[in-house]
Amino acid sequence: LLLSSISTKADDSSDSEAEQSESGQPSSGHNTTFVRPRKAKKGPFDFEHLRMVQELNNEHTGAVWCVRFSVCGRLMATAGQDNMIRVWVARSHLKYFLQMRER
Repeated sequence: LLLSSISTKADDSSDSEAEQSESGQPSSGHNTTFVRPRKAKKGPFDFEHLRMVQELNNEHTGAVWCVRFSVCGRLMATAGQDNMIRVWVARSHLKYFLQMRER
């Protein structure tokens, strides 16, 4: 999710203890954070030129919930319903990591 702006709307009350009701729960309306997604560049054109480069078969059982790439682009981490985090090496960079392992 890309965010272009984050707006915070908080009550001007200076008494922080007054923010909790008698039940100990925070009262509604205090310190609410609103997040607005970016309005530009929405639509199918964001994903027009997709192509499959490498496929990961049957490694996770269940859904994959999160995918993140390393800053260098050589590694990818996946996490899913099976409560496992897996780190993947891009096929084009496998030789680099095999050489590092031998050192």
